[in-house]
Amino acid sequence: MTLVSDDAFQLATFADRIGQLHRTNLTTEVMSAVDTTASLALITDFLKRNYFACVVALVPEDAQYTLARACIATSTPLVTASYVSPRLRHLHQAAVDANIPLLCECGLDPGLDHMGAVSMIASIQASGRGVISKFTSVCGGLPAPESADNPLGYKFSWSPLG
Repeated sequence: MTLVSDDAFQLATFADRIGQLHRTNLTTEVMSAVDTTASLALITDFLKRNYFACVVALVPEDAQYTLARACIATSTPLVTASYVSPRLRHLHQAAVDANIPLLCECGLDPGLDHMGAVSMIASIQASGRGVISKFTSVCGGLPAPESADNPLGYKFSWSPLG
């Protein structure tokens, strides 16, 4: 598994945390995915040099569009939690022609983590029994330790019944 971000410090911190879980098959790459020709060329070249079964993207729309174009150019499937933007919708036929899926909206209901966090923070503040000094959200949930059998120690879940 390769984790890519434009934040080198964040990548190093995350890699250290994963290393503490004795997971050794994580590599990192500092790279920016923005809506420019240079970024598209860089990402396309990166995907060509490394065989990935798929790209999982948790990025803003402009980066998602660039990643989708690079994935189409390299026939690499793309999975993202983001909604289908109008620009991404225009790439549908190109993805079909490249014989790859662009799977969008594969994630949590928008704002679910935020609503839960706001509720907890409000409850703590209303009780007067705590002070919130920092809040970081990565969303989702942690699996039971015996099920955390991938490099991230994380599981995605989905139910067709909601």
